[in-house]
Amino acid sequence: MSTSAFHLHQCYNSNSEYHHLGITHRQLALESLQMVLRNEVPLFDYKTLLVALLSMVTIGVMEGSIIDFRVHLQGISNFQGPRRKWQLISGDTRQLNTQSAFLNLLARTTSYCTPSPWVTSRESWHRKHDNLTTKDNRSYCYEFTYGITADIAAAIQEITDLYECLEFYRQAQGPIPDDLLEACEDLGDRLLSWTLTSDKVPSFNDRGRDEFDIFKHHSHAWHGAALVFYLNCIQGVKAQDLIEEVATVASHMLAVEEIKSRHVANQMAPISWPAFIASCCALDREPWETWWLDVQKYGIGSIRRQYSIVQEIWSEMDTHPSEGWLQVLHRRNIQVLAA
Repeated sequence: MSTSAFHLHQCYNSNSEYHHLGITHRQLALESLQMVLRNEVPLFDYKTLLVALLSMVTIGVMEGSIIDFRVHLQGISNFQGPRRKWQLISGDTRQLNTQSAFLNLLARTTSYCTPSPWVTSRESWHRKHDNLTTKDNRSYCYEFTYGITADIAAAIQEITDLYECLEFYRQAQGPIPDDLLEACEDLGDRLLSWTLTSDKVPSFNDRGRDEFDIFKHHSHAWHGAALVFYLNCIQGVKAQDLIEEVATVASHMLAVEEIKSRHVANQMAPISWPAFIASCCALDREPWETWWLDVQKYGIGSIRRQYSIVQEIWSEMDTHPSEGWLQVLHRRNIQVLAA
């Protein structure tokens, strides 16, 4: 009810009645969830509770709220804690766990990082990240839900982890361990050599040509944005040297919307992370203005707010060219979940 009310609020000229209804039902949902977690009512099964927790994040995305998505993601992580080492779980549970982990990862990519020293060998590092894409873990949740391949999702996690390690040594102005440098180099090589045909993707035989074309463009946009993220955060490449990479992401994101406008009756909103990351590094902003204005049609508060943040970042970077988009977010304490 809350999610639907906030959606109607966005679609119908910010009708205050829908907004009030959304707030009321969000509070009821939160109170009910807290009662369950405090064991004041009979315990529901793990999947039901996890769906309820994820729904609280969805409410925030629909409203565009910056208040509580980190709280809910942390709550999900705490709830999953006792099961962290479990391997034998159902497909439905694995899919919910994957969705939770991916949303948490997207939040990390735009958060102030916690610098940490490099304390692992390259071998254990690769085992850690390879576990994300083993055959047993592949439910194709990434592909069908987010339009990203599991390998690119794992690469984004690796970029985020490596960035936190690099920041530790950059801030300390100390030498960077050679194993860490090799891990950065190896990740860059894998991103440069990635192709969709070499990745493990599901069959779209029963879904039609348009859906496969949308997935192809989405997956290439995710890869392009991951490459921009890597070059900017790991290699320190500035916006003026990312023009080609940013333009590639824009072309794929625009292509997705063009296909949907021609052939897809019930259009679903895109996950906006590729657009947000690439937009933040954009000097040629016209394609991105076109894309952000077009996707306002979906009536999702988070998309509207992200475009506002992107515009703030453009203004700040025009005024302070030496400052990167992450630095702007952190300095201004801007919280964003690009989902």
